[in-house]
Amino acid sequence: SVLKENINFTTFTLHMGVGILLVGVQTYLQLRYMFRDMSKLRHSVPAHLIELRQELAVWRRAAASLSSYSRDEDVVRRALEKKVERLNTALVKREAGRASKADPKFCSTLAQMKEKYRIRDKQLLMKSVISVSFVVIVFFLHAFPQMQSLSLGWTALLGALLLLVLSETEDLEPILARVEWATLLFFAALFVLMEALSKLGLISWIGNMTESIILQVNEEYQLAVAIMLILWVSGIASAFVDNIPLTTMMVRVTARLAEPAGLGLPLAPLA
Repeated sequence: SVLKENINFTTFTLHMGVGILLVGVQTYLQLRYMFRDMSKLRHSVPAHLIELRQELAVWRRAAASLSSYSRDEDVVRRALEKKVERLNTALVKREAGRASKADPKFCSTLAQMKEKYRIRDKQLLMKSVISVSFVVIVFFLHAFPQMQSLSLGWTALLGALLLLVLSETEDLEPILARVEWATLLFFAALFVLMEALSKLGLISWIGNMTESIILQVNEEYQLAVAIMLILWVSGIASAFVDNIPLTTMMVRVTARLAEPAGLGLPLAPLA
């Protein structure tokens, strides 16, 4: 029903682009006003102490993640604990004799960041740009009816496969090992949960409750009330529920409000 109303990635981007542009200007002016005093940008703790604390936290997490089920794990855990003790001792000594050097223009900090976070594989960067450009272009091509049979999910998957092909990696196992499969399974389970709740009638119940609230106002104000209701319910619910299942649910509720058998409201303003 959403595609039949010519609501696609292109129309969504055009409508959201105006709001994003205004918010971007407002955010830029706000940040310039908030940080007009350069002294507020300075760290009270030297950078080398911050890095040492971060390294210490990483080693502590690594030591805590190991159990004592086997002798090998126990040996590794004790070695990590000794490493943590050495880092903690070094941190205490540095904190006792720390002296922060002033850098009015942050030149040394900028040089360190450029050296630490430089682009190490420019060829892979260009291949990633090609892959992302392919995905975005196909997203915009969804405005044409001939391309609507290819879903956004399959488009993103094709972009990932394109990057794997362009990278010319001989061994894919290290790459697949770094994929967050737990996160993918989590989102897949959320979609299964939303479909189960839809089959149980939760979406219909929410749609009926929304319709009953909208029907209490005059017909000429029903569209405005529906827009405000969907906006605020989505905003409040997103503070407690993940945005992906919430979006899936609200799309179905919005489509139900636009059905001729229901209120028959125009779908484009609601979406």
